[in-house]
Amino acid sequence: MQESVTGTHATGISRLAYYMSGATHENLLIVLHGITNNSLAQSRIAQEMNSQWRVMLVDGLGHGLSARFTAEDAEHPLEAAASEVVALIRQFSPAQRHFKTVVVAHSWGGALAGRVAAQVPELIDAMVLEDPAWLNEEWLAYFRTELPKEIEHFERIRQDPEKELAQTRRDNPEWPVDEMIGWLQGKCLVDAGMLRLGVAGDPRGVEAARHISVPTLIVSGDGDSIIVGPEGLQRIEEMHNPALTTALLPGASHAIRRDQPEQFYALVKEYLRSVLASEEE
Repeated sequence: MQESVTGTHATGISRLAYYMSGATHENLLIVLHGITNNSLAQSRIAQEMNSQWRVMLVDGLGHGLSARFTAEDAEHPLEAAASEVVALIRQFSPAQRHFKTVVVAHSWGGALAGRVAAQVPELIDAMVLEDPAWLNEEWLAYFRTELPKEIEHFERIRQDPEKELAQTRRDNPEWPVDEMIGWLQGKCLVDAGMLRLGVAGDPRGVEAARHISVPTLIVSGDGDSIIVGPEGLQRIEEMHNPALTTALLPGASHAIRRDQPEQFYALVKEYLRSVLASEEE
């Protein structure tokens, strides 16, 4: 039997909202979403993994039901968002624990996860990063310009969500409907103040990977809107960081898990199984 709960910590340790499922299992899998999305846009991960894990779908700072960005947060938005994830992990995964904690993260969430793992590697046993938002100069310039423009677009979505949902289904017929609805909800709930900042990822680009010491699988593709891509994966391999493993799924766009779900989830499950098994030997 599985239970789902929602928790919000507006005061105390963390300001993030989350959904939890697979509660009978001690091992914890924390899921971080991309920019302007929310936890429910990652619902398929819970369905795939919560027979083996407690799965926590997290609303990032400024997203979903989590706290909005304060003026202080806005001074260093990526660091502020990452610090909230650190606080949440500390609450649910103390250093002296008897279970495993892993992070699966997409895009902006992947950029946060990389920073989190660098800060508290003792609290994380492994990570899977789906095309993390390690942004080069071109991507940084794009988001600085385009992200604030989304405020007006998202207001139109709030006025007529049915129209946006119908268009999204036409544009992305392969997307799971449950995640599509979560994606739409994310646009309706995102913090406009955060969008004005134009910050959607880590400005260090793939160099951010150098600072990761936690066993980490980095998955990318070569389709539309890919951030890391084959070139980025090659650069990561050339770092010779023993903690890092790379995987390329040809034809996949930035939403890898939706384009190629069978291949993506097979990679995730096998990687986590092998890494965690080797740590126990």
